[in-house]
Amino acid sequence: MNYREVQQFNQPWLWVMMGLVNLVVIVVFGYGVVRQLTLGELWGTSPMSDTGLLVVGAIMILGTLAITWMLFRMKLIVEVNNREVFIKMRPFLKRLIAFSEIDECQSQQYEPLREYVGWGIRWGRNGMAYNIRGDHGVRLKLKNGKNLLIGSQRSEELAAAIREGLEST
Repeated sequence: MNYREVQQFNQPWLWVMMGLVNLVVIVVFGYGVVRQLTLGELWGTSPMSDTGLLVVGAIMILGTLAITWMLFRMKLIVEVNNREVFIKMRPFLKRLIAFSEIDECQSQQYEPLREYVGWGIRWGRNGMAYNIRGDHGVRLKLKNGKNLLIGSQRSEELAAAIREGLEST
């Protein structure tokens, strides 16, 4: 009963949005730097010093590029072996859930925006969620009373692997 699934943020709308955000930040701060440093006209209603503008502009541009790079590199890896469910949200988190901690397992469709306000490592009224894309997953009810949702593009297969592990313990 081995199961492995790797998911990434590969939704076209996300990359279009991140591209537009990066473009706007680069254009706005590029315009401000050119206007203030090259043309000598102060930029904005409460202008910064030239150094301040360069520092803030660099931080904004590098920050949005870093967030885009992080989203591009982020992966949700879910593995099921004979003893546990392993969840890794690269580069942030690793979590092992032993079968002995799981009370119930159910494949289901859910609404990421309504239930968890988006994708990623999320907390909602239905517990914690690890999801990267789509609206299908496996909800685990843990013996400590907490709920955990694992987003999956193959939720039926994931649930079957977890149930098989639960039955063998």
